Amino acid sequence: MSASKSTDKDGPSYTRVACIGAGASGIALGATLKRWYNFDDIRFFDRHPDSGGTWWANRYPGIACDIPSGLYSFSFELNPNWGRFLSSGEEIKAYHDRTRDKYSLRDKMVFSTEALRCEWDEESSIWTVYLQDLKTGEEYTHRCQILFSAVGQLVVPRKCDIPGSEKFNGRILHSAEWDTSVDLKDKNVIVLGNG
Repeated sequence: MSASKSTDKDGPSYTRVACIGAGASGIALGATLKRWYNFDDIRFFDRHPDSGGTWWANRYPGIACDIPSGLYSFSFELNPNWGRFLSSGEEIKAYHDRTRDKYSLRDKMVFSTEALRCEWDEESSIWTVYLQDLKTGEEYTHRCQILFSAVGQLVVPRKCDIPGSEKFNGRILHSAEWDTSVDLKDKNVIVLGNG
């Protein structure tokens, strides 16, 4: 169950704190506020249909971290039970989900929602966050006193800009937008880049 949103006809929703992004940084923020201050008047907004950031978005076959798994542990929620030295994306996502759930953050998250812009009102000392529900196209606002950005950098892929690629008759896939329904068995595949 995730947080519900109010529409502008009901007036803007309000929490003392809001965070744009519900990946690792957003989860760490929420858990830290809960641990240090027992504070949970927070709302998270994420464009994806679930939390996890890059570990939700990037799901190509064989995805794994490229540094030792222990370094992917939150300092406040160490994981001594990683399955591999370089853990799979699925295992990292599951670890983030467990941490999110341990600190009761899921019900404070609004998914499939994009932040369009944010405005600070000096007189009232309030942020207004302009949001769009990506499923319905509906736009609405949320207000908060403190606003955090946890948008990450690894979820917007660089598109193929190779001259002539528009003439290619096959399928062009980007690993950051992997289509799990594609069957590559018995296909000729070219891999460009190593990012």
